[in-house]
Amino acid sequence: IYESQIEFYGGIAHPYGYVDSPDGLRLDFDAIEEGIRKGANHIFYNNYNNPTGASSPDEEMQRLANLVVENDMFLISDDAYFDTLYEGTPQSIASLPGMYDRTLTMYTFSKKFAMTGWRLGGAIGPEKVIDQITRLNVNMESCTTHFIQHAGVAGLNAPKEETQAIIDELRGRRDILVKILNGIDGVEAHVPEAGFYVFPKVTGLMQRMGFNNVEEFRKATLNETGVSFCCRHHFGRPLEGETDFYIRMAFSGIGKDNLQEGM
Repeated sequence: IYESQIEFYGGIAHPYGYVDSPDGLRLDFDAIEEGIRKGANHIFYNNYNNPTGASSPDEEMQRLANLVVENDMFLISDDAYFDTLYEGTPQSIASLPGMYDRTLTMYTFSKKFAMTGWRLGGAIGPEKVIDQITRLNVNMESCTTHFIQHAGVAGLNAPKEETQAIIDELRGRRDILVKILNGIDGVEAHVPEAGFYVFPKVTGLMQRMGFNNVEEFRKATLNETGVSFCCRHHFGRPLEGETDFYIRMAFSGIGKDNLQEGM
C-alpha cells in the first residue's frame, strides 16, 4: 500500500524488504541505503510488521533512526500492531534521540481492540504535519462517526486484562500454527514476534509438489482444501533478486480447533 500511495501522488518509491536470518526476518539495510542514495527523503516503517510478524531489536531500530537523522529525513511509522507484541515492551522509534520531530506515528484501534472495519485511529507528529492532516480530514470526512468514537473511548478505558486476554488467545493460536507449519516438509516459519500473521517460506514445498508459480499454488490449495492465504506479491511488487516464495497466513479470526483442522 505504501508503494501505491507514493506513486498515486506522483512520488518515486524505493522499496526495501527483509532478509532471512537465524534470528528471524530483519530489515534489509542495503536496500534502505540504496534508496537513500537514489534520493529518498522519507521512510515508511512498519515495525511489528504485517505480513512478517517481525519486530526490530533495539539495535536495528537505532540503526534506522541514525540513518534518518544523518540524512535529514522524515519517517512515517505505521504502528498498527504496536500493542500486539507477544514478549517485552513495544518501543516507538519516535522516542529515540533526534526522532521526535522527524516522525509521524500512525495508530489504529483495529488490532488491539479487535475493531477492524470501524476505521478509527489517530496520528502523532510535528504540529505542521498534524495541521495538514487535520485540514485534509475535516474536508474529506468531517469526523469519525460518534458511536465509533464512544466505542474507542470504551476500549481505552477497558481493564488491561481484557485486551491482554486477546493477546493470550492469539499467542496460543500462533504457537499451534507455527508448530504445524514447521512440521511440513519444505516449509520454514519463524515465530511471529507481533501481530497475528505467519509468513512462512514455502519454496521447498512448492518444488516438492511441482509448483513454480505461487499464485497457482494458492489457487490449488484453496480449491482442494478450502484453506486461503495471501502471497508475497500481495504486499508490494517482488524485489529484484527474490527467488524464494512466501505466503501469509492469518490466525486472527479462527479458533484453535478449526486452525488445526485446516492445517
